Amino acid sequence: MSHNFNTQRGFSLVEILITIGLAAILLPVFLTSMVSIRDSRPYREKRLRASNFMQECIDAVYLAKEEGWSNVATVGTYYPTITSNTWQLAAGSQTIDDFTREIVIEDVYRNSNLDIVTSGGILDKSTKKVTVNVDWTLPNNGQVTSTFYLTRYANNTSWTQTTDNSFSSGSGTGIVYTAVGDGEVQLATGTATSWANPANVGTFSGDGTGDGKKFTIIGNYGYLTQETTSGHEFTIIDATNPIALTKISGVEIGNIVYDMVIDGNYAYLATGVNNAELTIINITNKNAPTIVGTRDLGNNKDAFAIAKSGNFVYVAKDSSGGSAEMYVVNVTNPALPLEVGSYENGADVNDIKIEGNYAYLATDNLETVILNITVPAAPTLAGFYDSAGGANGESIVVSGSYAYLGLASGTGNDFEIVNISNQASPTLVGGYDVGGTVTGINIIGNYAFLSTSNGSAEFTALNISNLASPSLVGTFNLDTSDDIFVQGNYAYMVNNNSNEILILEGGTSGGLYETYGEYTSDRRNANATVTWNYIDFIYQEPAGTDFKLQVGLSTDDVTYTYVGPDGTSATYYEDPGHIPLNVNEARYFKIKAFFYGDGTATPVLEYFSVNYLP
Repeated sequence: MSHNFNTQRGFSLVEILITIGLAAILLPVFLTSMVSIRDSRPYREKRLRASNFMQECIDAVYLAKEEGWSNVATVGTYYPTITSNTWQLAAGSQTIDDFTREIVIEDVYRNSNLDIVTSGGILDKSTKKVTVNVDWTLPNNGQVTSTFYLTRYANNTSWTQTTDNSFSSGSGTGIVYTAVGDGEVQLATGTATSWANPANVGTFSGDGTGDGKKFTIIGNYGYLTQETTSGHEFTIIDATNPIALTKISGVEIGNIVYDMVIDGNYAYLATGVNNAELTIINITNKNAPTIVGTRDLGNNKDAFAIAKSGNFVYVAKDSSGGSAEMYVVNVTNPALPLEVGSYENGADVNDIKIEGNYAYLATDNLETVILNITVPAAPTLAGFYDSAGGANGESIVVSGSYAYLGLASGTGNDFEIVNISNQASPTLVGGYDVGGTVTGINIIGNYAFLSTSNGSAEFTALNISNLASPSLVGTFNLDTSDDIFVQGNYAYMVNNNSNEILILEGGTSGGLYETYGEYTSDRRNANATVTWNYIDFIYQEPAGTDFKLQVGLSTDDVTYTYVGPDGTSATYYEDPGHIPLNVNEARYFKIKAFFYGDGTATPVLEYFSVNYLP
């Protein structure tokens, strides 16, 4: 029997090497595990004790908050302490043995959707971010932490008004309190007469003593242009109350502003400024309108009228031999208006309106000139209407297949209705002798409302249900008027006196209800500064009516700030909603409700309630 000792020795050496290698790998792991096993119990004990310290902090925060929001309202670093057998928060951090604990209170900000944001946003004074940290150093460094949010929304209080007795503790104009249901507020029974006998219910005075030129209302804002040597020729007005207009701001142009177009965030003005007959104003911020662009158009003659269609404005000017009287300007970039076309009329162009692909001009020669503006840069004559009386065309309005033409005082009719369904051959339909120059026209339904130079009928209302034979409805005597704007049951006459706007109330219904009213509630005294959170209300809004409200807050019960859902006076609540974070801390609270009607129906406020926190 033979033995291979060399092979056996080689195999044993391999085993030894493998064993040494495994030991080199496993021994550190084993030793580390032994150390971890040895240290794990103290670590667990440390962490458990730290967790208890952290829970004490959390409990202390909640108990302090329950005692009063002011206990947690100030940002900073705190630690819990027991005073009079209750947890309270003291400034700073606290060390216990080798543990350090702290409570960090931070402000919270929210965006417009009330989501919490880490940058920007509005401070939410009713929410705080709380972070509790507990650190230790032995046998190793360690930490436990907890982050949570505190809100003030506990123990909410509400104030509700829903009966006629509670509503009547407030005040208002143009409204009444009824006992329908358990109580309501609505527009009062109408006292206004019809357009046959309108009543003067208000005025507005612009800057200086110059004449008013044009006025319009869009939404809650009115816009006035005028001539003045001191102050603003362009004025923005708060028209929330249609009979009590108040100035918001204005822009000094430097000369007369004859006409304007309001479109989106811009006002386009026709002016007497020689190097800026077209002036463009950014009106995005109603409190601070600014001139963003101008355009010098032709010679130094004044621009009398302006109209806009798409990205083009059409500016009408006084006549000057060899120069155009109508200019087409591209205003795609309002800061850089570009003249792209013009039209030589040969006589003054006093007014201009755009309807579809046609521009309708009231002029001194052919009274009504119709231009095809399919290609804005190249207007072409499509047709004209020459009034038989030969008087100059002063004003024009286009509606459907008809043009309504105001003429200078002369022989024959001063107001004419022209069929323009065939632009190449307009025909006279009917007219009316106003007895003076027609300076402005509003067409609403079956009524034509005119501003005139007739010394006893500067306001004239005509029934035009029969276009061939308009009939007089009513007149009103005031100083010479340059323009008229009618909205609802109110006519705004632009005057040549110290009150640039005179407001008339009329209507077609005989006044079943007032057409406007305001209601201001009694005030709620919370007896301390609190957070007002949410306004809830129920109302009825029949067709032809409108209802909205604002919330009012005050610290002294003297001056109230009324705001809508964005925290400014420019907006209104039409649905229940949160009270804005930037204004919701105050002691006193009211609502102001606005009622609008057409004379035949009224909106109704049935109930409101506000939620607040002490």
